[in-house]
Amino acid sequence: MYRTQDQTRTQTSRNVFVADLPRSLNYGLLDEYWALFAPDSRIDVDPDAGLRHAAASARRKPYPGNPLIKQYSAEYWLLGDLETPERLRESSFAERVFDLDVADVVFIPFFATLSAEMELDRMGEERWVLEEG
Repeated sequence: MYRTQDQTRTQTSRNVFVADLPRSLNYGLLDEYWALFAPDSRIDVDPDAGLRHAAASARRKPYPGNPLIKQYSAEYWLLGDLETPERLRESSFAERVFDLDVADVVFIPFFATLSAEMELDRMGEERWVLEEG
């Protein structure tokens, strides 16, 4: 509920403006993730093994099933929801707007956790080296 000039109204959705970022910061990271051959060495099984084949031919790549990454998938699902054409959306708390002035919030579609996890994986054992000084 919001109070505006002594009036109370209920708002059932939020107007969301989606910042225009390069694809390399969101879906491009998924392309890069699925192009990797090696499963995550931190866990005993490859939870993405069943998704790899489907991901290879998918126009929009699925989010990894790896539980170390999947737990932070909110930005993937929110961006997908906001990019779905209005006629295909059943219900959503978020409504995409293209005018920043009418937005309640601004969404920055950066898959930060996926980016960090991939960078940590690239660093290998070096990531845990403590520098002195």
